[in-house]
Amino acid sequence: MIINITDSAKLVLNKLCRQDSINEKTFRVYLKEIACSGAIFYITLDKATKDDLVFDVDDFKIIISKELCSKFTVVNIYYNTSDSFEDFKITTDLVWKDEYHYTGL
Repeated sequence: MIINITDSAKLVLNKLCRQDSINEKTFRVYLKEIACSGAIFYITLDKATKDDLVFDVDDFKIIISKELCSKFTVVNIYYNTSDSFEDFKITTDLVWKDEYHYTGL
């Protein structure tokens, strides 16, 4: 798995951790919803479970479910404008299959 985090995203992730006095920089990338344009991914603080894979990226740990990891090999984490998890943009190399509309991702 290749995970890229832009410098601006790293700065904001660090800032959000400091604001909440969080020492563990462990974030989950997850499927938020499926829109007409495809899958929309988000990021949030979380802890890993047995159903996850954990990737070390710089001084962060990125959690992705094993099932989701089987669907793509590249994750890009960008940051947009304000200090909120909703201002992150997550892209992947997911090849969208029409069956995902009916069976889930």
